[in-house]
Amino acid sequence: MAATANLRFRQWTLSATADGQGGYYKCNGDIAWANVFFRNTHEINLPPGQQDPILAAYDQMGFVCQAGAVDSGFAKLRDITLRWDLPSSLASHLGAARATAQLSAHNMFVLWQATRELYGTRVIDPEVHSNTNFRGDIGDKGAYVQDLWPQLQRIDFTIRAVF
Repeated sequence: MAATANLRFRQWTLSATADGQGGYYKCNGDIAWANVFFRNTHEINLPPGQQDPILAAYDQMGFVCQAGAVDSGFAKLRDITLRWDLPSSLASHLGAARATAQLSAHNMFVLWQATRELYGTRVIDPEVHSNTNFRGDIGDKGAYVQDLWPQLQRIDFTIRAVF
């Protein structure tokens, strides 16, 4: 689902695009492997009876990826852009028929996230996917590859002129 809004006032235009997804779960390998395989989180090292019972059950059964199953619904502000259409008198000083200056920001922040943390570990970006399936396998290998990177944030400034 996506939504775009545009506001225009004289020579200024403000545009924003937001999108999101919902209704699916995924294995967050950072959480799963930190708890069940590497065992380097506070939650997994609590004394018996103080652990989260679901995490304790996954741990006892040896289920790695299920310990990182998160509701991955999200909504993000994808783009926000401020554009100025230069007056023709100013554009003519540049030797152009018309010109615009634009400032844009991309992937700046998450508006809503279904799961912000699981077993005390923060879910950094709900959109990030790993190359593992739900059992934690990579093809024919039973290993975890930490290749999860959040979306890159970017700010652009653009000047366009028509000669």
